[in-house]
Amino acid sequence: MKKHRILRNLVSLAFGHFLVFTAFDSLSNLQSTVNQNDGVGVASQSVIYAFFTISSLFLPTYLIKRFGCKKTLLVSVFSVCPYVAANFYPSWGTLMPSAVLSGMAFGPLWAARSTYVNELSFQYSDYSKASISVINAWFFGIYSFFHENAEIWGNVISYYVLKPSDNGTEVMIPDETLMQCGVNFCGRSPDVINPNLKPPLEEKRYTLIGIYFALVVIAGFVILFIMDPLDGKTNEDDNQDGNKKPRLSAGLLIATLKHMKNRDQLLLIPLSFYCGLADGFYNSDFTKSYIACAWGISQVGHVTICYGVVSAVMDCSSGFLVKWMTRIPVFLLAASAHFTMFIILLLWGPQSDNYALYFILSGVYGIGASVWWSQIIAFYGVIFKENEEPAFSNFYFWSSLGFSIAYAYSDVLCTAVKIYILIALLLLAIAAYVGVEFKNSCSENKRDLITLQIKHRDNPSS
Repeated sequence: MKKHRILRNLVSLAFGHFLVFTAFDSLSNLQSTVNQNDGVGVASQSVIYAFFTISSLFLPTYLIKRFGCKKTLLVSVFSVCPYVAANFYPSWGTLMPSAVLSGMAFGPLWAARSTYVNELSFQYSDYSKASISVINAWFFGIYSFFHENAEIWGNVISYYVLKPSDNGTEVMIPDETLMQCGVNFCGRSPDVINPNLKPPLEEKRYTLIGIYFALVVIAGFVILFIMDPLDGKTNEDDNQDGNKKPRLSAGLLIATLKHMKNRDQLLLIPLSFYCGLADGFYNSDFTKSYIACAWGISQVGHVTICYGVVSAVMDCSSGFLVKWMTRIPVFLLAASAHFTMFIILLLWGPQSDNYALYFILSGVYGIGASVWWSQIIAFYGVIFKENEEPAFSNFYFWSSLGFSIAYAYSDVLCTAVKIYILIALLLLAIAAYVGVEFKNSCSENKRDLITLQIKHRDNPSS
């Protein structure tokens, strides 16, 4: 595959991803507020990520080997459509079945896109003769740039569609009600009536969901008509021989589970799990406990635009940062950003008039989230190159499990408890990650030393 085709495929896949998650991520940010009756919104998200967890264990490897990355991506994208459409009439009967389908599709979707981008990066590295670590960081950074732009434009759409009409009046929220927001927020309380948490009008809901549904459909056609199948082992054409077609069997599941025994994989589990748990907290708890509770539901999209902008800038910069600073300082920067945000959230009582801090905290969170979702996957692609599909499946298994748990306890635990859990997990995760980096650095130095000794033995005069 030529260089211009590699770049075209990368951009077309990333653009399709952008369209899908412009719809899905924005809906996720709104589930805890727009669909708060009986907790159906966060429950549907918990179901999605629970089935994402299950599907990550066995479906990706089978589907990618059986059908190739392109077909797997195509089917997965169209499987998201029913969940988006179910938000026209959200209920347990509509959201839950479609959430199951979306969750089963997400495991193959994320693993196929990681495999596809990883293969493109190795092909481009062969052409350019550049370091695979740098190309991987660059390619996944570009992909994450499109993902974070989805966060921006999806929330721009939700803000302008859901914002209340300007009738010249402003609803004053009593201080006693605002004191229940932020770190003191403990789920739905019948004793506290907060007009900020009132769902939007139905006609606004229909407009918003209609736009999101159209975006997902367009994404499917972008993948269908613009993306090429991969050359090599994941190409659909390689699987035409019926004797070589893989089967959906316990052996594939066991192979994925066996990868968890890898020492590096074990050490990366806390960080993979943290990625999902932290994003679940942002989507369900920061948006509701801080933004919606103290400022209003329509402002969720407004504030989250800042998160998307900062994340997009970081995605553009992360490849260069990894090249000039190496990976460990970049990961420590991300960890410091999240740790700082959590400490501020524990100390801050949100009000409707201190607007700047909402945006600052959202942006600070975006610094860390951008690094996690672009560079952890790139790191997986480098250290698990010989076993990349089970490795990516493991990453999405643990991150989706984190998402599912975050949404499952969203209405059960108080915000303060969730923040303490995140702080403890972050400290454990970053320590384990540094251990993996040093272990692999020592292994590389040892290999280099052995290579040098062999060269010296073969050429004593050199």
